Amino acid sequence: MLGTIIRHEWRILRSDVATWIVFGVLAVVVGYAGWHGRSIVERERSAVEEFEERQAVEVAEARLRAVQMKARLDSGLDLTTLSTQEQVEFANGPLNSVYASRVAAFGIRPPAPLEALSLGDGIDPLALSIGDSSLISDTSAGESTTNPLRLAVGHFDLTFVVLYLYPLAVIALTHNLLTTERETGILPLLLSQPVGPRSFFAGSLIVRALFLSAAQFVWSGLALLSSGLDLTSSDVRVRFVLWFIVTGSYVVFWFALSALVAARGRRAASNALVLCTCWLAGVVVLPGVIQFVVNTSHPVPLRSEYIQSLRSTRALVTTGLSEQRLIDEFFETNPRFRRGPEGAELSRRYTAAVARFDRIAREIQPLRQRTVVQQDAQERLFAVLRFTTPGALVEHLLYDVTGTGPARNRRFVAGIEDVRRGRRTFFWQRQIDLATITAEDYDLMPRYQFQEEPISNVIRRVFLPLAAIAMASGVLALLAHVRSVSLLKSADASGK
Repeated sequence: MLGTIIRHEWRILRSDVATWIVFGVLAVVVGYAGWHGRSIVERERSAVEEFEERQAVEVAEARLRAVQMKARLDSGLDLTTLSTQEQVEFANGPLNSVYASRVAAFGIRPPAPLEALSLGDGIDPLALSIGDSSLISDTSAGESTTNPLRLAVGHFDLTFVVLYLYPLAVIALTHNLLTTERETGILPLLLSQPVGPRSFFAGSLIVRALFLSAAQFVWSGLALLSSGLDLTSSDVRVRFVLWFIVTGSYVVFWFALSALVAARGRRAASNALVLCTCWLAGVVVLPGVIQFVVNTSHPVPLRSEYIQSLRSTRALVTTGLSEQRLIDEFFETNPRFRRGPEGAELSRRYTAAVARFDRIAREIQPLRQRTVVQQDAQERLFAVLRFTTPGALVEHLLYDVTGTGPARNRRFVAGIEDVRRGRRTFFWQRQIDLATITAEDYDLMPRYQFQEEPISNVIRRVFLPLAAIAMASGVLALLAHVRSVSLLKSADASGK
């Protein structure tokens, strides 16, 4: 009889036009979101490759010119015989440490492994300066001019589709579970046949579960094809499998919730209203409340505060403090650096410039450190609160799996700061000593190379949230089973 129930439920499901409309619309939406993500990532990847190539050419050209100029000097070249332009090039060109410090002075963050599936808000920079000149330059650089709505909701990507539209599709396909037969009055007739309530409930669930599983495979296949992911990389393959597991778990959760709501024995319209309310609370309202609580509990310094501090410090070191005081203060706070040639005016000017950079960096360091501390506190609080709602939990999981979460950009910024410190150590003493830069220095100077997080770390992080989703789905399914069996028994008794 179970097979009969399954065939009956399948006839009901496939005869409902809304079933195929929902399936088709979501398939189109998934395809478009994947294509849109692919186009954005291809543009970013092209820009990154062009930037990297330009920096490589810049280093190669500077290194070659340094070799040529050094060879001319070693051959006994008299600089006074050169034109003014050539003399300036020898003094301030590739052999000069300040010039060398500005070569390839950007660190680049490539697109995340699965960024086509999750674009984020699109405001994190692809490149940051690893030099010190940005501390003196225009502080408004990098100020976002993105559409405010885009900043609020991000791009239309597959993460948006999964979080917001997948649950609505599940609700549309399952809100009438166990209600069609009851509303048409044939439920007592069906239960009068040699079929138990458990078999009837199992048959109803199996059909919709199989249909949703097939739909999940189709949607994931469309996402894979339209996003153009390169599955030749083992890291990408593992991440995509995790993405499929996370999205599948999310669908199962909403299916179990729909089954529990349907087991109340109310009408289909009432079930749809309750499920839509749950969707609104769990996917829209509660994640927003959690974000508000996290931001207000551990507020990070505002960008305006950072800009104001930077401007006031810049004014102080350029007009408020004497050059000699800045130099003396620099060597007191940085004893690893030694003073340059006595009486060399050029060395003094370079040392004063270095001292200004150092003073500005030290003045704004507490603000930067407070930002890092508050961001870490926010992350710890959110890691706990996200378990209160499926929307926030799955969103964070998808960011982890795709590699597009805020933690990745924080690692990028932290890596940039490490390289900045290394370049200061490398170049500042050379500037103070008026040392000539060699071709080998161009090979040895610190540069930034982004390193992706090991996939093993991602797997460890997603295990607990996935287990929580599975446990919640299991509890909902068990409650749905108990209530539906009781409901069906009551309907059978009333029919008799």
